[in-house]
This record gives sequence, structure tokens and C-alpha cells, in this order.
Amino acid sequence: MKQNKNRGFWLAGTVCAALAAIACLIVEYGYEKIILPRGYQWMYPWMQTAVLTGAVVFTVLAVLCQLPASGKKKITAIGCVIVAGIGVVVCSGLSEAGQVQVLRSPAGNYQVILEKDEETGQLMLNRPYKGLFRYQKELLPFTADSKVNSRWLQEDACALYGTDADGNPAAYLATYGSRSMDDIAYVDPLSTMHGIWEETDADGQTWTLSVGGQDAVKDAWVRLSGKTVTSWYGEPECERYGTIGMILKDGTQADYFVVLNKDCVWGDSGLIGSGSMTICKADLDEEPIILSRQEDVDGDRDWSDAGGVEDIGQAIWAENPDSSFDAAFGVDAEDTDAGTGSQSNDEESWDEGADAGWLHSESEAEAFVEGTKIRYQMIVEDAALGSRFYGLIKSTDGGAHWQVVSSDPFGGQMGGSVEFTFLDEMFGFATLSHNGGDAAVLYVTEDGGKHYEQVEFAHKTYTDSIGNIVAPYDYPKMPYEKDGVIYVLCGQGADGDYDGGDSLHLARYRSEDYGHSFVFDTLVDGTSEG
Repeated sequence: MKQNKNRGFWLAGTVCAALAAIACLIVEYGYEKIILPRGYQWMYPWMQTAVLTGAVVFTVLAVLCQLPASGKKKITAIGCVIVAGIGVVVCSGLSEAGQVQVLRSPAGNYQVILEKDEETGQLMLNRPYKGLFRYQKELLPFTADSKVNSRWLQEDACALYGTDADGNPAAYLATYGSRSMDDIAYVDPLSTMHGIWEETDADGQTWTLSVGGQDAVKDAWVRLSGKTVTSWYGEPECERYGTIGMILKDGTQADYFVVLNKDCVWGDSGLIGSGSMTICKADLDEEPIILSRQEDVDGDRDWSDAGGVEDIGQAIWAENPDSSFDAAFGVDAEDTDAGTGSQSNDEESWDEGADAGWLHSESEAEAFVEGTKIRYQMIVEDAALGSRFYGLIKSTDGGAHWQVVSSDPFGGQMGGSVEFTFLDEMFGFATLSHNGGDAAVLYVTEDGGKHYEQVEFAHKTYTDSIGNIVAPYDYPKMPYEKDGVIYVLCGQGADGDYDGGDSLHLARYRSEDYGHSFVFDTLVDGTSEG
């Protein structure tokens, strides 16, 4: 009886070990065939070693369980194999230590992932994906062997300071969030920081940061004073990151990191109410200072430095009325009536399988999956001040019957108009336009439209004739796939007049992570379709 029980125990062990080995092989196959081609890698290099080692260890364990040896010998052998496997993974981790460094935010919501790029000899910024993977974002100005100091100035903003290839100090600001009410991330930080910010530090010194009042003598957009030192920064010296931060630079030398704090809220006409920002010396050796926004930024302040104009907004328009920076301060004045915008379909109703509240909603746009009877429609659920709140419905029989995919596919985001496409039944893109069609935000879905995630762009920028840094190609069209690569063409939107406008050139961007972010590829003819 005891012998039969032992035989059953070892048989069960064999089956479990074999299944575990198969599982490891399936994970490795999926990683090589699905994950890697989409531009993702394991979060840490040793994780792939762990999967492969697991496949070998469990295979050996399955064999050991069936050997005609005593139970004690088998257990001893199994223990040795497990210890050896753990040793291989640990040695792999130690040998690759420093190749990938993960900096977690104080609350653990965000991660800055630094990877040594052997080809360029620089550090590469990676972004996390699904907790287990990462994808390459962009090259950093630091050498791979540079000692990089870091400090999280906010939960979603991490300041980095190190040295470049020439041994000179270099700085970078990694941002992951927005301060917008609707989480739209395309507003220039110089717009969101517009105003006067003040605070007294621990030494009793008053710091004042003025953003937007152009100085007639220094020709500066930003003026910083504190500790008996006053610095001026022109727009080209304000290196912007995302929508919430910038680095103030004296020529090529970084002076200060500046980040909007979480208590700032951006609305259609600017920051709403009060708020605060964090400012920190670029070398990160001193404690950051929290500056508070003043309530009378557009009121009774004496802005004599702005050419004698008292109101900040007037100063900006008087000094630089044609700047693209000015247009970012608010929405198009004509785009104020609910329900405006073009329609691609008439009002439509469908069968009772759809939500009862949507039976007579307005269909804004429609998309098809090529070669199938699958159709999708974006439905206008609500509208206010020229923006619309959309839902998504789907038909699998060519439009005879419809079902609700999501009543909130964009996570509460609104837009003036919508355009969308599906490359297959689950994978697709959509754009929401803003500011009267001046710009649009691109989204990607991998679950058939239930949820859309905002796509990140490393926009192509230029410096115009008066020194402004502009990113004119900010209106993405629908992405497409060619030779296994996802591309998207971007125009300039309704306000586009840079270098001949869309009729002359479009910017083509390519994705290296299957549609989650895009980098500039080339300029193409304005009539090009890809």
C-alpha cells in the first residue's frame, strides 16, 4: 500500500513539473513571437533567464521523479537542481546589475526606467507596460556610465541630472501626467504656468517666478528672482516637457527644474483658481521650493517690464501678436456652441439589444473591419461648449443589429469631432479634435474599443523666425500598417500655416511599440497617403 502511495506521489510530481516546464516554454514562445516584435521587453533582463531556467529545471525535475531511486535520494537531487536553478538566476541578475535601473515615484504609481544603450553609449529612457514589460521611449542626454542624480518633484515628474558625452552637466525631466480637467495633454507648459508665483524659503528669501510678461529689455518670457539673483529666460531657453514641466536654461546650461503641482487645474481659459509649483536647482543639491500662484495675475500687477503694459495677457499680445504660443491660452472663440461640427451620418436608431438611452443618439462617425461584416459607430451621448462625449457601438452583421461596446471609451475625455479606424476587430485608433480643429489627440485600443489609451508623440519641433519653439504637426490622421510597421501622418490642423501648410508637407511618424507611442520618421508630400 505504501509503495503504491509513493508511486502515486512521484507520478503527480512528474505531471506537475512537466506542466510547469511547458508553461515556461509557452511564456518564452509568446515573448519571442508576440511581445518582442511589438517593441516590448522584460522589465529586467534576468526575467527571461528565469523563464528559460525554469523550463530546464522543471524538465529535469520531471525526469528525476521517474528515476528508480529511493525517495531520499530523489529529494536530495531535486533540492540540488532547484538550488542550482536559483543560483543561475541570481548570478544572471548580479551580472546584469546596473544595466536597467528602475526609479519608482514616492507612491509607486510611476516608474522611470533607465537602460544602458550599448550602440550609442547613452542612457535610454524606457516606459513600463503592464507591470512586467518595458518599451524604449527616447535617448537621454547622459552617457551610459554617467552618475545620474534623481528627485521626484511630484508623483508624476522626475528630475534627472548627470553628464553628457563631453563631460558637461545635462538635465532631463520625465513627466507622466497632466493638470487638465479633461486630461488632454497638448497644452504648452508656458501656457499652463502663465502668471506670477511667489514664496519665501527657509532662509527668509522671497522667490518670484513670472511667466508670460515679456521683458522689454531682456526679451524674456520668464523672470526668476530670489536670493538677490534675478534671471531672465527667453522662450527658447524654456525647455518644455509634457504639459506640466520645463527646465530653465542659461544657453545650454540647465539652471532650474520647474513643475506644476497636483493642486493646479487647467481649464479652457487657463489655470483655475490658485495652485502651486515646485522649483528646484538643476543639480538637485538643494531642497525644492514650493511657489504659490497669486490670485491677481491678470489684475492690478504692475508689469512695467513688459513694455509698459499692465495686464499680462495684453503684454503677450502686444509684444508678440503672431506667436503660436499666444493661441494656446484659450479655445477658439467661435467654438462655443454645443453640437457644432460636421456629421458623417444622419441620426440613427437600432434594435433593442442596445442601451435604451442610446436608441436615438446621433452617429458621428463609422468604421469597418476590412473583409468582414463588422461595423463600429461613434455615438454622441452629450455635448457642451463645442465638445462632445462619445460612446461606441458595434454590429457584426453589417448593421442589422447593434450592441454597446462602451458608453465611455475615452475615459471621460471629450472632443470637438471624432475619427476612428480598426485594423482588426480588437486593434484600432481614434482621434478627438480640440480648439476648433487646431489640434487632435490620438488614442489606441487593443480590446475592441472598450478602452482607449492616449498615444504619446515625440513631436518634430522647429524654431521660428522670432525664436519660438513650435511643433506644427499636431493633427494626426488615421494610422496604418505597412510592412509590419505602424505609421501615422500628421498635419497642422485648422490653424496650420507653417512652411506652406498641409498642402506642401505632412509629418510621418512611426511606432516602435505597436501604436502606443510614435517618433518622427520623415516629411512627406502633402498629397501623400503614406
